[in-house]
Amino acid sequence: MKKIFSLIILCFLAVSSMNLYAYTIDVTKTYLLEQTLATSSKVIGANGTAPSVMSADISATSQRLSFELVSTGIYQIKNGDGNYLTCNSSGLIAYSASLDATTDAQWTLTDIGTTGLVSVKSVSLPTSYLTSAAVITGPAAFAGSPLTLTTTAPTAAGATAFKLVEAVTGTYPCFTNLLVDGRFENVAANGAPLGEWINDKSQTMGGSGKSRVFGSNATTGTNSFQLRFNLPTGSNYGYYNISHKLTGLTVGKTYRFSFKYKVDGAASAIPVANAKANVFAATSVNDVVANAIGGATNYITTEVPTVLLTSQSSLTSNYLTFVAPASSCYLVFSKFIQDDTTIFYIYMDDMMLEDVTTTTGLMNLSNKNLNVFVQNNRLNVSGVKNYTVYNIQGIKVAEVLNNTVNTSVGLKAGVYVVKSNKEIQKIIIQ
Repeated sequence: MKKIFSLIILCFLAVSSMNLYAYTIDVTKTYLLEQTLATSSKVIGANGTAPSVMSADISATSQRLSFELVSTGIYQIKNGDGNYLTCNSSGLIAYSASLDATTDAQWTLTDIGTTGLVSVKSVSLPTSYLTSAAVITGPAAFAGSPLTLTTTAPTAAGATAFKLVEAVTGTYPCFTNLLVDGRFENVAANGAPLGEWINDKSQTMGGSGKSRVFGSNATTGTNSFQLRFNLPTGSNYGYYNISHKLTGLTVGKTYRFSFKYKVDGAASAIPVANAKANVFAATSVNDVVANAIGGATNYITTEVPTVLLTSQSSLTSNYLTFVAPASSCYLVFSKFIQDDTTIFYIYMDDMMLEDVTTTTGLMNLSNKNLNVFVQNNRLNVSGVKNYTVYNIQGIKVAEVLNNTVNTSVGLKAGVYVVKSNKEIQKIIIQ
Protein backbone atom coordinates (compact mmCIF):
# COMPACT_ATOMS: atom_id res chain seq x y z
CA MET A 1 0.00 0.00 0.00
CA LYS A 2 2.85 2.37 0.91
CA LYS A 3 4.55 1.62 -2.42
CA ILE A 4 1.37 2.44 -4.33
CA PHE A 5 0.88 5.65 -2.36
CA SER A 6 4.52 6.66 -2.92
CA LEU A 7 4.16 5.98 -6.63
CA ILE A 8 1.08 8.20 -6.79
CA ILE A 9 2.93 11.01 -5.00
CA LEU A 10 5.90 10.70 -7.36
CA CYS A 11 3.63 10.83 -10.41
CA PHE A 12 1.85 13.87 -9.03
CA LEU A 13 5.14 15.65 -8.38
CA ALA A 14 6.39 14.81 -11.85
CA VAL A 15 3.26 16.18 -13.52
CA SER A 16 3.34 19.27 -11.30
CA SER A 17 6.98 19.84 -12.17
CA MET A 18 6.22 19.51 -15.88
CA ASN A 19 3.43 22.11 -15.68
CA LEU A 20 5.12 24.44 -13.20
CA TYR A 21 6.17 26.88 -15.88
CA ALA A 22 3.62 26.03 -18.59
CA TYR A 23 2.57 29.22 -20.36
CA THR A 24 -1.10 29.90 -21.07
CA ILE A 25 -1.94 32.28 -23.91
CA ASP A 26 -5.09 34.30 -24.52
CA VAL A 27 -6.00 32.96 -27.97
CA THR A 28 -8.31 35.93 -28.63
CA LYS A 29 -5.35 38.32 -28.84
CA THR A 30 -2.60 39.02 -31.35
CA TYR A 31 1.01 39.08 -30.19
CA LEU A 32 4.57 39.77 -31.22
CA LEU A 33 7.32 37.39 -30.14
CA GLU A 34 10.18 39.68 -29.17
CA GLN A 35 13.64 38.17 -28.96
CA THR A 36 15.60 39.63 -26.05
CA LEU A 37 19.03 38.29 -27.06
CA ALA A 38 21.80 40.78 -26.19
CA THR A 39 19.15 43.52 -25.75
CA SER A 40 18.52 43.38 -29.50
CA SER A 41 14.72 43.84 -29.29
CA LYS A 42 13.89 42.12 -32.57
CA VAL A 43 10.65 40.23 -33.29
CA ILE A 44 9.69 37.14 -35.25
CA GLY A 45 8.44 37.96 -38.75
CA ALA A 46 9.14 36.98 -42.33
CA ASN A 47 12.00 38.04 -44.57
CA GLY A 48 10.12 37.40 -47.79
CA THR A 49 8.65 34.03 -46.84
CA ALA A 50 11.51 32.92 -44.57
CA PRO A 51 10.81 33.06 -40.80
CA SER A 52 13.30 35.51 -39.30
CA VAL A 53 13.85 37.82 -36.38
CA MET A 54 13.76 41.42 -37.57
CA SER A 55 12.97 45.00 -36.63
CA ALA A 56 9.37 45.53 -35.52
CA ASP A 57 7.32 47.18 -38.27
CA ILE A 58 3.76 48.38 -37.79
CA SER A 59 2.91 47.59 -41.43
CA ALA A 60 4.38 44.04 -41.37
CA THR A 61 1.43 41.67 -40.96
CA SER A 62 3.83 38.72 -40.76
CA GLN A 63 4.87 39.92 -37.30
CA ARG A 64 1.35 39.75 -35.87
CA LEU A 65 0.99 36.26 -34.44
CA SER A 66 -2.09 34.43 -33.23
CA PHE A 67 -2.00 31.20 -31.24
CA GLU A 68 -4.51 28.46 -32.08
CA LEU A 69 -5.02 26.02 -29.23
CA VAL A 70 -4.52 22.37 -30.26
CA SER A 71 -4.65 20.85 -26.78
CA THR A 72 -3.60 21.93 -23.31
CA GLY A 73 -0.36 23.90 -23.64
CA ILE A 74 0.07 23.14 -27.36
CA TYR A 75 -0.50 25.78 -30.05
CA GLN A 76 -0.27 26.41 -33.75
CA ILE A 77 1.36 29.78 -34.45
CA LYS A 78 -0.23 31.67 -37.35
CA ASN A 79 0.93 35.03 -38.69
CA GLY A 80 -1.16 37.86 -40.11
CA ASP A 81 -0.52 36.62 -43.65
CA GLY A 82 -2.37 33.39 -42.83
CA ASN A 83 0.75 31.21 -42.74
CA TYR A 84 1.69 28.72 -40.03
CA LEU A 85 5.12 28.43 -38.45
CA THR A 86 6.34 24.89 -39.16
CA CYS A 87 9.39 22.67 -38.94
CA ASN A 88 10.23 19.30 -40.51
CA SER A 89 12.17 16.29 -39.27
CA SER A 90 15.43 17.90 -40.39
CA GLY A 91 14.72 20.97 -38.27
CA LEU A 92 14.01 23.30 -41.20
CA ILE A 93 11.82 26.26 -40.15
CA ALA A 94 9.32 27.57 -42.69
CA TYR A 95 5.96 29.27 -43.09
CA SER A 96 3.21 27.21 -44.69
CA ALA A 97 -0.30 28.16 -45.77
CA SER A 98 -1.39 24.51 -45.50
CA LEU A 99 -0.26 21.70 -43.24
CA ASP A 100 0.57 18.12 -44.24
CA ALA A 101 2.09 14.99 -42.77
CA THR A 102 5.66 16.08 -43.56
CA THR A 103 5.58 19.20 -41.42
CA ASP A 104 4.73 19.98 -37.84
CA ALA A 105 3.09 23.24 -36.79
CA GLN A 106 2.66 22.48 -33.10
CA TRP A 107 4.60 24.36 -30.45
CA THR A 108 4.71 24.76 -26.68
CA LEU A 109 5.69 27.89 -24.79
CA THR A 110 7.45 27.48 -21.46
CA ASP A 111 8.46 30.06 -18.88
CA ILE A 112 12.21 30.52 -18.49
CA GLY A 113 12.41 30.60 -14.71
CA THR A 114 10.55 33.59 -13.32
CA THR A 115 11.88 36.15 -15.78
CA GLY A 116 8.68 36.73 -17.74
CA LEU A 117 10.40 35.28 -20.81
CA VAL A 118 9.43 32.11 -22.66
CA SER A 119 11.02 29.53 -24.90
CA VAL A 120 9.25 28.13 -27.96
CA LYS A 121 9.69 24.37 -28.34
CA SER A 122 8.75 22.05 -31.18
CA VAL A 123 6.31 19.25 -30.31
CA SER A 124 7.63 16.84 -32.94
CA LEU A 125 11.25 17.58 -31.98
CA PRO A 126 10.78 17.90 -28.21
CA THR A 127 14.36 18.89 -27.41
CA SER A 128 14.52 21.64 -30.04
CA TYR A 129 13.86 25.34 -29.41
CA LEU A 130 13.43 28.34 -31.71
CA THR A 131 16.54 30.49 -31.97
CA SER A 132 18.48 32.70 -34.37
CA ALA A 133 21.97 34.00 -34.91
CA ALA A 134 23.07 37.14 -33.10
CA VAL A 135 21.71 40.44 -34.37
CA ILE A 136 23.03 44.00 -34.28
CA THR A 137 20.95 47.02 -33.39
CA GLY A 138 21.58 50.62 -34.28
CA PRO A 139 24.14 51.29 -37.01
CA ALA A 140 22.15 50.28 -40.08
CA ALA A 141 18.90 48.84 -41.38
CA PHE A 142 18.50 45.20 -40.35
CA ALA A 143 17.43 42.69 -43.01
CA GLY A 144 16.66 39.85 -40.61
CA SER A 145 18.29 36.78 -39.08
CA PRO A 146 16.75 33.37 -40.04
CA LEU A 147 14.97 31.33 -37.40
CA THR A 148 16.53 27.95 -36.69
CA LEU A 149 16.27 25.23 -34.05
CA THR A 150 18.73 24.44 -31.29
CA THR A 151 18.95 21.76 -28.60
CA THR A 152 20.72 24.13 -26.24
CA ALA A 153 18.72 24.53 -23.06
CA PRO A 154 16.97 27.93 -22.86
CA THR A 155 18.38 30.69 -20.65
CA ALA A 156 17.10 34.20 -20.04
CA ALA A 157 20.24 35.66 -21.66
CA GLY A 158 20.23 33.35 -24.68
CA ALA A 159 18.88 33.46 -28.21
CA THR A 160 16.04 31.11 -27.23
CA ALA A 161 14.46 33.70 -24.92
CA PHE A 162 11.36 35.51 -26.19
CA LYS A 163 8.84 37.93 -24.73
CA LEU A 164 5.15 37.91 -25.63
CA VAL A 165 4.06 41.47 -26.46
CA GLU A 166 0.44 42.33 -27.21
CA ALA A 167 0.18 43.88 -30.67
CA VAL A 168 -2.90 46.10 -30.40
CA THR A 169 -4.48 45.41 -26.99
CA GLY A 170 -3.43 45.71 -23.38
CA THR A 171 -2.10 48.61 -21.33
CA TYR A 172 0.90 49.25 -23.60
CA PRO A 173 0.27 47.64 -27.00
CA CYS A 174 3.25 47.56 -29.32
CA PHE A 175 1.42 48.90 -32.38
CA THR A 176 -0.47 52.02 -31.39
CA ASN A 177 -0.72 55.66 -32.51
CA LEU A 178 0.79 54.62 -35.88
CA LEU A 179 4.15 53.96 -34.17
CA VAL A 180 6.07 50.97 -32.83
CA ASP A 181 6.16 51.02 -29.00
CA GLY A 182 6.05 54.80 -28.75
CA ARG A 183 6.04 54.62 -24.95
CA PHE A 184 9.00 52.20 -24.77
CA GLU A 185 7.23 49.97 -22.26
CA ASN A 186 7.65 46.67 -24.13
CA VAL A 187 11.42 46.51 -23.73
CA ALA A 188 13.26 45.92 -20.47
CA ALA A 189 15.51 48.70 -19.21
CA ASN A 190 18.90 48.75 -20.99
CA GLY A 191 17.41 47.13 -24.09
CA ALA A 192 17.44 48.62 -27.56
CA PRO A 193 14.11 50.19 -28.61
CA LEU A 194 11.68 48.27 -30.79
CA GLY A 195 11.38 49.34 -34.41
CA GLU A 196 14.11 50.59 -36.72
CA TRP A 197 16.40 53.20 -35.18
CA ILE A 198 19.53 54.05 -37.19
CA ASN A 199 22.36 56.36 -36.13
CA ASP A 200 25.05 57.93 -38.28
CA LYS A 201 28.15 56.71 -36.40
CA SER A 202 27.69 52.92 -36.57
CA GLN A 203 27.06 52.74 -32.84
CA THR A 204 25.26 49.70 -31.48
CA MET A 205 22.39 50.35 -29.11
CA GLY A 206 21.11 48.51 -26.07
CA GLY A 207 23.27 47.80 -23.03
CA SER A 208 24.82 49.82 -20.26
CA GLY A 209 26.50 53.02 -21.42
CA LYS A 210 24.83 52.95 -24.82
CA SER A 211 21.77 54.63 -26.31
CA ARG A 212 19.00 52.50 -24.82
CA VAL A 213 15.61 52.22 -23.18
CA PHE A 214 15.97 53.84 -19.78
CA GLY A 215 14.12 52.71 -16.66
CA SER A 216 13.31 56.26 -15.53
CA ASN A 217 12.49 59.79 -16.79
CA ALA A 218 9.10 58.58 -18.05
CA THR A 219 5.76 60.35 -18.28
CA THR A 220 3.73 57.19 -18.80
CA GLY A 221 4.80 53.86 -17.31
CA THR A 222 8.41 53.46 -16.25
CA ASN A 223 10.57 53.71 -19.37
CA SER A 224 11.93 56.39 -21.69
CA PHE A 225 14.44 56.26 -24.56
CA GLN A 226 17.84 57.93 -24.33
CA LEU A 227 19.17 59.77 -27.37
CA ARG A 228 22.90 59.81 -26.74
CA PHE A 229 24.48 62.95 -28.21
CA ASN A 230 27.89 62.03 -26.81
CA LEU A 231 31.33 61.75 -28.39
CA PRO A 232 31.07 59.47 -31.46
CA THR A 233 34.29 57.66 -30.59
CA GLY A 234 35.49 54.81 -28.41
CA SER A 235 33.23 53.67 -25.60
CA ASN A 236 31.11 56.85 -25.57
CA TYR A 237 28.65 55.35 -28.09
CA GLY A 238 27.54 58.78 -29.25
CA TYR A 239 26.34 60.09 -32.60
CA TYR A 240 25.29 63.31 -34.31
CA ASN A 241 22.05 62.04 -35.87
CA ILE A 242 19.60 59.23 -35.24
CA SER A 243 16.52 58.36 -37.31
CA HIS A 244 13.37 56.36 -36.66
CA LYS A 245 11.74 54.75 -39.70
CA LEU A 246 8.01 55.31 -40.22
CA THR A 247 6.01 52.89 -42.36
CA GLY A 248 2.40 52.37 -43.38
CA LEU A 249 1.86 56.03 -44.28
CA THR A 250 -0.63 57.19 -46.91
CA VAL A 251 0.78 59.50 -49.58
CA GLY A 252 -0.77 62.96 -49.35
CA LYS A 253 -2.06 62.59 -45.81
CA THR A 254 -0.98 64.99 -43.09
CA TYR A 255 0.61 63.55 -39.96
CA ARG A 256 1.47 65.07 -36.62
CA PHE A 257 4.36 63.63 -34.60
CA SER A 258 4.36 64.58 -30.93
CA PHE A 259 6.60 63.57 -28.05
CA LYS A 260 7.71 64.51 -24.56
CA TYR A 261 11.29 64.86 -23.44
CA LYS A 262 13.86 65.91 -20.85
CA VAL A 263 17.38 67.10 -21.58
CA ASP A 264 20.34 66.15 -19.42
CA GLY A 265 23.83 67.65 -19.76
CA ALA A 266 26.88 65.47 -19.31
CA ALA A 267 28.38 68.11 -17.01
CA SER A 268 26.94 70.29 -14.27
CA ALA A 269 27.39 73.39 -16.40
CA ILE A 270 23.99 73.13 -18.07
CA PRO A 271 22.04 74.83 -19.44
CA VAL A 272 24.40 74.83 -22.41
CA ALA A 273 23.15 76.91 -25.33
CA ASN A 274 23.87 74.16 -27.82
CA ALA A 275 22.43 71.26 -25.81
CA LYS A 276 19.48 70.81 -28.12
CA ALA A 277 18.43 68.94 -31.25
CA ASN A 278 16.46 69.63 -34.40
CA VAL A 279 13.60 67.24 -35.15
CA PHE A 280 12.15 66.86 -38.64
CA ALA A 281 10.79 64.36 -41.15
CA ALA A 282 12.89 63.35 -44.17
CA THR A 283 12.77 60.87 -47.03
CA SER A 284 16.37 59.73 -46.39
CA VAL A 285 17.84 58.35 -43.18
CA ASN A 286 19.82 60.89 -41.09
CA ASP A 287 19.31 63.60 -43.69
CA VAL A 288 20.04 67.29 -43.09
CA VAL A 289 17.39 69.80 -42.03
CA ALA A 290 17.68 71.61 -45.37
CA ASN A 291 16.01 68.54 -46.91
CA ALA A 292 13.18 68.32 -44.38
CA ILE A 293 9.79 67.27 -45.71
CA GLY A 294 7.78 70.47 -46.01
CA GLY A 295 10.84 72.61 -46.55
CA ALA A 296 13.94 73.74 -44.70
CA THR A 297 11.89 75.57 -42.07
CA ASN A 298 9.62 72.63 -41.21
CA TYR A 299 11.43 71.46 -38.09
CA ILE A 300 11.28 71.92 -34.34
CA THR A 301 14.11 72.39 -31.86
CA THR A 302 14.15 70.91 -28.38
CA GLU A 303 14.44 73.40 -25.55
CA VAL A 304 17.49 73.75 -23.34
CA PRO A 305 16.32 73.22 -19.74
CA THR A 306 16.75 75.92 -17.12
CA VAL A 307 17.43 73.31 -14.41
CA LEU A 308 19.16 69.97 -14.21
CA LEU A 309 17.17 66.98 -15.38
CA THR A 310 16.92 65.59 -11.85
CA SER A 311 15.10 68.75 -10.79
CA GLN A 312 12.63 68.82 -13.67
CA SER A 313 9.14 67.94 -12.47
CA SER A 314 7.73 66.99 -15.88
CA LEU A 315 8.69 66.43 -19.48
CA THR A 316 8.40 69.11 -22.15
CA SER A 317 5.99 68.52 -25.06
CA ASN A 318 6.43 69.40 -28.71
CA TYR A 319 5.03 68.40 -32.09
CA LEU A 320 5.85 68.43 -35.79
CA THR A 321 3.45 68.26 -38.76
CA PHE A 322 4.27 67.02 -42.25
CA VAL A 323 2.60 65.66 -45.39
CA ALA A 324 3.69 62.12 -46.32
CA PRO A 325 5.41 62.06 -49.73
CA ALA A 326 5.68 58.24 -49.68
CA SER A 327 4.48 55.25 -47.68
CA SER A 328 7.61 55.41 -45.51
CA CYS A 329 9.98 58.13 -44.33
CA TYR A 330 12.14 58.95 -41.33
CA LEU A 331 11.93 61.05 -38.21
CA VAL A 332 15.37 62.58 -37.79
CA PHE A 333 16.78 63.76 -34.45
CA SER A 334 19.83 65.88 -35.27
CA LYS A 335 22.34 67.42 -32.85
CA PHE A 336 22.00 71.20 -33.14
CA ILE A 337 25.76 71.85 -33.27
CA GLN A 338 27.51 68.77 -34.56
CA ASP A 339 30.70 69.10 -32.54
CA ASP A 340 32.54 66.90 -30.06
CA THR A 341 32.41 69.30 -27.14
CA THR A 342 28.68 69.68 -26.49
CA ILE A 343 27.61 66.46 -24.75
CA PHE A 344 24.04 65.85 -23.65
CA TYR A 345 21.26 63.28 -23.62
CA ILE A 346 17.58 63.58 -24.50
CA TYR A 347 15.12 61.23 -22.80
CA MET A 348 11.95 60.77 -24.87
CA ASP A 349 8.58 59.30 -23.98
CA ASP A 350 4.97 59.25 -25.18
CA MET A 351 5.79 59.42 -28.89
CA MET A 352 2.65 59.62 -31.02
CA LEU A 353 1.99 59.80 -34.75
CA GLU A 354 -1.51 60.86 -35.75
CA ASP A 355 -3.31 61.27 -39.05
CA VAL A 356 -4.68 64.81 -38.81
CA THR A 357 -5.98 65.00 -42.37
CA THR A 358 -9.58 66.15 -42.65
CA THR A 359 -12.05 64.63 -45.11
CA THR A 360 -12.84 68.00 -46.70
CA GLY A 361 -9.41 68.54 -48.22
CA LEU A 362 -8.71 71.44 -45.88
CA MET A 363 -6.80 70.80 -42.66
CA ASN A 364 -6.75 73.33 -39.84
CA LEU A 365 -4.47 72.74 -36.83
CA SER A 366 -5.91 75.20 -34.30
CA ASN A 367 -5.04 78.14 -36.54
CA LYS A 368 -5.81 81.52 -35.00
CA ASN A 369 -5.00 83.82 -37.91
CA LEU A 370 -4.29 81.84 -41.09
CA ASN A 371 -7.35 81.72 -43.35
CA VAL A 372 -7.20 79.80 -46.62
CA PHE A 373 -9.70 79.01 -49.36
CA VAL A 374 -9.53 77.93 -53.01
CA GLN A 375 -11.42 79.60 -55.85
CA ASN A 376 -10.91 79.13 -59.60
CA ASN A 377 -7.70 77.16 -59.02
CA ARG A 378 -6.23 80.00 -57.01
CA LEU A 379 -5.13 79.85 -53.40
CA ASN A 380 -6.46 82.80 -51.39
CA VAL A 381 -4.77 83.65 -48.07
CA SER A 382 -5.68 86.22 -45.43
CA GLY A 383 -5.02 86.94 -41.80
CA VAL A 384 -1.22 86.64 -41.88
CA LYS A 385 1.63 88.77 -43.22
CA ASN A 386 4.01 86.02 -44.36
CA TYR A 387 3.33 82.52 -45.64
CA THR A 388 4.93 79.76 -47.71
CA VAL A 389 3.32 77.12 -49.95
CA TYR A 390 4.82 73.63 -50.40
CA ASN A 391 3.83 70.84 -52.77
CA ILE A 392 3.40 67.17 -51.78
CA GLN A 393 7.14 66.54 -52.31
CA GLY A 394 7.95 69.23 -49.75
CA ILE A 395 9.25 71.66 -52.40
CA LYS A 396 8.52 75.35 -51.90
CA VAL A 397 6.35 76.58 -54.78
CA ALA A 398 5.40 80.03 -53.51
CA GLU A 399 6.34 82.49 -50.78
CA VAL A 400 4.60 85.74 -49.89
CA LEU A 401 6.18 88.31 -47.59
CA ASN A 402 4.48 91.38 -46.13
CA ASN A 403 1.00 90.24 -47.15
CA THR A 404 -0.69 93.59 -46.41
CA VAL A 405 -3.66 92.73 -48.61
CA ASN A 406 -5.32 89.39 -49.15
CA THR A 407 -3.33 87.69 -51.90
CA SER A 408 -3.97 84.77 -54.24
CA VAL A 409 -1.59 82.32 -55.85
CA GLY A 410 -2.29 80.29 -59.00
CA LEU A 411 -1.55 76.58 -58.54
CA LYS A 412 -1.79 73.44 -60.64
CA ALA A 413 -3.98 70.53 -59.53
CA GLY A 414 -2.48 68.75 -56.53
CA VAL A 415 -2.02 68.70 -52.77
CA TYR A 416 -0.33 71.65 -51.04
CA VAL A 417 0.55 72.81 -47.54
CA VAL A 418 0.37 76.46 -46.50
CA LYS A 419 2.56 77.41 -43.54
CA SER A 420 2.77 80.64 -41.59
CA ASN A 421 4.95 80.46 -38.48
CA LYS A 422 3.48 77.50 -36.54
CA GLU A 423 0.10 77.62 -38.31
CA ILE A 424 -0.45 75.08 -41.07
CA GLN A 425 -3.25 74.30 -43.51
CA LYS A 426 -3.48 71.65 -46.17
CA ILE A 427 -5.37 72.28 -49.42
CA ILE A 428 -6.32 70.26 -52.47
CA ILE A 429 -6.49 71.93 -55.89
CA GLN A 430 -8.66 69.88 -58.26
